[in-house]
Order: sequence, then structure tokens, then C-alpha cells
Amino acid sequence: MNEEDDYTMDSRLQQIANDMGEKFGLESYELKRHHLDRRVNEFKETNYILTTEWFPKGIEEPEDGSNPTGAAVIEVDIHKKQVYSAVFVHGKTYADGIRFQYYDTNSIISWIEQETGLVYEKQFVLKNEREGRFQFGSCWNQVETSPQGLIEVQLDDQNRLVFYSFIGPFPSEGMVEEEAYEVEFDQVESIVQDQCRLLDAPDVEREIITPIYAIEEVFIRNHHLFTRPIISVQRELINHQLSQDHLSEDPYQEEPIETPEDVSLKDAWNRTPSPDVQPITQLELEVSTKLSNAFLGHHYAEEGPWMLETLHCDQGYLVATLRLAEDQKREPVTRKLSLFIDTEKQKVLNYVDNVFFLEIMQSFEHAGRVAVSYIEAYKKLKPYVTLTSRYVFIPEQNAYLLFSKLDCDVAVDATNGQIREGLDE
Repeated sequence: MNEEDDYTMDSRLQQIANDMGEKFGLESYELKRHHLDRRVNEFKETNYILTTEWFPKGIEEPEDGSNPTGAAVIEVDIHKKQVYSAVFVHGKTYADGIRFQYYDTNSIISWIEQETGLVYEKQFVLKNEREGRFQFGSCWNQVETSPQGLIEVQLDDQNRLVFYSFIGPFPSEGMVEEEAYEVEFDQVESIVQDQCRLLDAPDVEREIITPIYAIEEVFIRNHHLFTRPIISVQRELINHQLSQDHLSEDPYQEEPIETPEDVSLKDAWNRTPSPDVQPITQLELEVSTKLSNAFLGHHYAEEGPWMLETLHCDQGYLVATLRLAEDQKREPVTRKLSLFIDTEKQKVLNYVDNVFFLEIMQSFEHAGRVAVSYIEAYKKLKPYVTLTSRYVFIPEQNAYLLFSKLDCDVAVDATNGQIREGLDE
């Protein structure tokens, strides 16, 4: 390792660590460990994060290598100087840094605004407050956004900060296409009916499976009324049916998925974009489709049809998410394959199959047969359906567009027609 890549010899990182020590009042602490890594956010921006681990002076590291009670772990963006998290282990602090004079929500909000540059009720709102714990969510002019950005603050009994977490994304000026919300239930009832599903709901503790009717949540575009599934914005939606080619050569031979080495200081200070931010090319799509077809034809010939649902980049690999096409069964967990693809070598290197979740439930007892019709179940669910305005980040347009989130937090027991609550718990 040359000097340029040796974190301990980089004065700029040391200065950031010193600033964090001063900011959080860590005079009675000593810096034990630090690490630099690279992360890609929902806006396809590459952030370089310095993680510092501070131990109270005189306290030794536990034998298992964990951080002792009272240790501070702080993550900060080396360019924006924005703190992403500050955690005092087990809620114990010896620091004399961030303390609030009063247990007051407004003082917490003001501190967050100063810390993040966000504006309350324009970009974030309070979602929950109890026993020294404050949780905030992202919004745009008090309309919730998706994916949801989260901020959490926890205080001890002396109003000292013992936990802070900032997890994006949060919208900013110029990213939101504002419009009046106009979705009415009568306009979209056919969509609501289409989202009504008959599923097998497992009770893991009792090892029982009960058939239920439930409304599958989805986003409905304002004005245009087309739907968009609720998936990670990092994933490119493909929805292409695969052919499961039995004749093509299968290049699959299992290889370990290697995690990348520590990022270099040169890349960090030059703000080198992560390979994961590059858009998926038409060639990569074609290669992924070809390899998926070959893999399925040789290893899953008895199952199908399959859909190539999404593609996304992850640490230099292309990950193809495959699901069984609509239909066939009532499993609460959709059958899914994740193929890890090296497009340069044109090989599937490894894969993950969630079939074991379904196999666990094969021994469960079935509570009864379906005795309620689809129409009857829908009539029971209809009063509980909610349509809520939501600004959704659309990667293809790099903007937040207004949607309506279709949701329903109850289900109908298909064996007896009774309402079941608490599906979101």
C-alpha cells in the first residue's frame, strides 16, 4: 500500500475525525478504528463515507472484537461533511457534546434543520415520538415521498444525544414535479379489484397456513392512472418473459461473489463514481436475458414460465431478479431467483433461490378450504382500502412524480369471511 492509499497517513481524514470528536464532545474518548467506504444512494450519486469508532479512555476492547458500552460510532460524508449516523453503544455516553436544554420537539427539529439543511414540513415531518425517541420521514410540502427517507434521534435521561441516523433520500428543489392530487376511488376501482389476491398466509409460531384475500399495494399515477409496482428505485424494471432455452450452452459454474477491496484515497478525494451508477446498457440487457434463459433451461426446466423482473448493479456485478409469472400458486412469498452475472465474462457466477422459505411451510397444517368467493371478499375489503397521495422518485426521469398509494391493512379469512387485522405488523 502506498502513501496515497494509507488512511492513517491522510491528514484530511484525520482532520474530519478531529472535527467529529469536537462536534460530539469526545474529549474523554480515543479514536480506535476508522474505515473508508463507498456507497451509492437512490439518486445514483456516489458518496464516500468515513466511519470512526471511538472508545472511552481506559476501557478495553471486548475479546469478541465488539465495541464496548459507551463507545461512539460515527459515519460522515468526507465531501459534504454530513453526518449519516452517530451511535453510542447501548445508549450510554460519556461525551459532553450534543445536549438539549429541554426535552422539546421543536429544539430537536431546529437541530435537524441545522444539521441537514432540510426544512421542516417541506422535506421532513415528525412521524413518531415517545420516551426520548423522535422519528421523522421524508416529504414534499407534507406529502410523503417514496422511497422513504428516515431520520431518528434518541436522547438519554439527561437529554444527551445517544443515537442519530440519517437515511435518505430526501427531495430537494427542482426534483419534484408538483401537481394537484386528483385520484378518486371511482376512477380506479377496476385497478383495486385487480389487486385483490388470494394468498396462503403462514403462522410460523403455530405452523398453520390460512387462505386469505388481501389487496396488494401498488402506486397509481396521478391523472394517467397507470400502475407502478413498489420496488427499489435502484432496480431497473424490465418485466420480460424468458424463454428457458433448453438448447443453448449453459456457462454456469458456481463462483464466490467477491466483495470489493477498500476504496482508495485517490478515488475518494477525486469523487470517482462507483461502477454501480452506470446505466444498464442494451447489450447488458441482452446478455442478461440470454444467460437467464440458458440457466433456466438447464437448471429449472420443470418450472416456469419465468419473468426477468428487474436488473440492478451491485458491487460490480449485474443482478437479475427472476420471478415465476403470474398465477399459478397462492404462496405469500413469490418464488424468486437472483442471478449474479459477470457481463464481461458472460457468465452466471452464482444465484440465490428463495424456495427454502416455501419448503419450510410445506409441513404446515392448512386451516381449511376456501369458502368465500372473490366477489364477497372484495366487498368486505373495499371499505378498508386507502388511497394516499405520494411523491415517488422515478429513476428514468430523475424526478419525483405524484402517485396515489393503494393500500389496505386488513385481509379476509377465506375460510370464514372474517376480517383479519394487523397485516403491516
